[in-house]
Amino acid sequence: MSKTLLAGLGVMMFTAPAFAQTIAKVGGVPITLQQVISANPAAKTNKKIRQSTLFGLINRQAVINAADREHLQDSAAYKDLVAQAKTHILINLAAQNYVKAHPIKPAQVKQEYDKIFGKPMPMEYRLRVIQVATYKDAKSALDQIRKGKSFSVVAAEVSEDKGSAQVGGELGWQIATHLAAPVLKTVKTMKVGQVAGPVALSKGFSLIQLLGERQTPKPSFDDVKAKITSEMEQREWIQHIIKMRTEQNAHLVIPISGN
Repeated sequence: MSKTLLAGLGVMMFTAPAFAQTIAKVGGVPITLQQVISANPAAKTNKKIRQSTLFGLINRQAVINAADREHLQDSAAYKDLVAQAKTHILINLAAQNYVKAHPIKPAQVKQEYDKIFGKPMPMEYRLRVIQVATYKDAKSALDQIRKGKSFSVVAAEVSEDKGSAQVGGELGWQIATHLAAPVLKTVKTMKVGQVAGPVALSKGFSLIQLLGERQTPKPSFDDVKAKITSEMEQREWIQHIIKMRTEQNAHLVIPISGN
């Protein structure tokens, strides 16, 4: 692609309304300005995006031309992939049409929100940890902390959890149900600022510092209504599929065997 053509592409948007104009050819196949804009609408007002989008279309057409020369469109693999694509498109269109014909009402979404978030939210704990291989190493680290050395400094020096060690053992806010059972059991007995351990885990031992505790913040309805709506639509669609299976007498002709 010449610099002259790219420079022309940069001003074409403002001087040539004829979007059907050919701006590149690949093996004789034309690429128009309209194709560039259709591929990426942002190309209409951004020179760099126009250029990168054009290069993408050129690359794509070069591959298509090579595939045509090899007659890949006649292969069984190509025909199988086309059939699969058609199936996916039909299924997606059927789902979209069903959802459009059976919209979830705002009151239903609010009811689902109240159902999910109406109960108490789980506890979260903000923690620092020091993870080591042996009980002896954990005791040694604990002794340093008890003698006045900062937990975060000891974590940076000896913790084998290198990710948290780089930030002084900080794990941030952790939902209670995500914590290992021995850690959660210990944390529930701690006061903010306290250090506890060693706590035996499946791999090694941990020292824990509790930095804070709170209930998980409840999201506002506006923040999650789109997600809840999507999940409800998906559930409704699955139920519709089950109904269609029954109506169409879907059944196994040969029992599935094996593990």
